[in-house]
Amino acid sequence: MHKNLEGVLQTGPAQWTGPGTVEFHAPDGETLAIAIDRAGQRQAVWATPLARTLPLEPGDEVLVLCDSAGRAFVIDRLASAGDARAVTASDGSIAGVEQRDGSETLVVRAPDGSLIAEHDPRSGVTRLSSCAGAIELEPGDGLTSLSARGVLAMDASVIAMRARTGVVVSSGSADAGSSEIRLSPSEASLRASRSSLQTDRSTFRIGTLTLDGDRADATMTDASLTSERVEISAGTARSTVGTLIQTVTGAARVSVGRMALHARTMLRIRSERADVRTKKEVRIDGSEIHLG
Repeated sequence: MHKNLEGVLQTGPAQWTGPGTVEFHAPDGETLAIAIDRAGQRQAVWATPLARTLPLEPGDEVLVLCDSAGRAFVIDRLASAGDARAVTASDGSIAGVEQRDGSETLVVRAPDGSLIAEHDPRSGVTRLSSCAGAIELEPGDGLTSLSARGVLAMDASVIAMRARTGVVVSSGSADAGSSEIRLSPSEASLRASRSSLQTDRSTFRIGTLTLDGDRADATMTDASLTSERVEISAGTARSTVGTLIQTVTGAARVSVGRMALHARTMLRIRSERADVRTKKEVRIDGSEIHLG
């Protein structure tokens, strides 16, 4: 805030702030005749520039403040009359070029003079202003960065994003840990210290599925697995279930180095025909043995 503007607001609150057009200089050389649109009517007021060093010419677009005492002040110049690129919309919004540190900046202001957007041709940075803070678009070496100080939210019926080579979404930092999702035309990858997926119903159609990790836990009420071929390779595989029902329509073959079956109460094997062959020994031990 301009230091002279602080003194004005201390003597009385602002009643109106908006754009105006310089008409001509008063004979005293200090005040200006400013044309403003207030309450839908074109009015002329005498205004005093807060910055004495600000050169103002007739036709310049300026930001005007009117206080409760009926005084008017020029806060800043919005656009120069000599600049053919300055445009005023029907609602009073202004788009023009302002001088910033000896260079031009493309600026769009609302009817009350507040900043809507600005573009710096030197750096290529475009800044959009909102009540939640500024949103910046910054080009780099093969990269355009979209950044916001607070939360950046998108709300629409459909949000479509298309990238020719890939999409990368990351969160966090290298020090505190980060998560990353990468999408390419041929591959999708998720990297995170911990991930969670919650869904009522999901369908995955996968040509090849590979799970590689130290540990994998799955907890679900109902699970169904349908595949032409399932291959599991593990140093140790352990399954704990309440009831296990396996149905094999074709042939089943189990090849192991050593196999032990333990049943607490009963072990029953039924078949139309059974063939048991060993190279060395067959042992059957029990308090009662029934054959036939």
